[in-house]
Amino acid sequence: MSQATGKPIFRTTLANPLGYGLGVAQGIFPGPTGNFWYYEGQAFGARVLQMYFPRSGTIIALAVNSSTDNDHLSDLAGSVYQTLQEAGAASTG
Repeated sequence: MSQATGKPIFRTTLANPLGYGLGVAQGIFPGPTGNFWYYEGQAFGARVLQMYFPRSGTIIALAVNSSTDNDHLSDLAGSVYQTLQEAGAASTG
């Protein structure tokens, strides 16, 4: 399903970059990162974000003991992925 329209989509595109289904969502970044899959959830003061980047085979899992209306886990995951790329540990080529 498209997060923008709520209508079914076969896959994400740069024009429609976020999709979801059964609690797992797919997104796409321009450039070498490409498609990624993610799940984010929270309950009772705990939050988790799991991301999978098929092009590099990288998986990032973040879990924190906090609850907030101002969630920055995706920013943290992006920083972790960028650091791994710069270190050569998340090569997309």
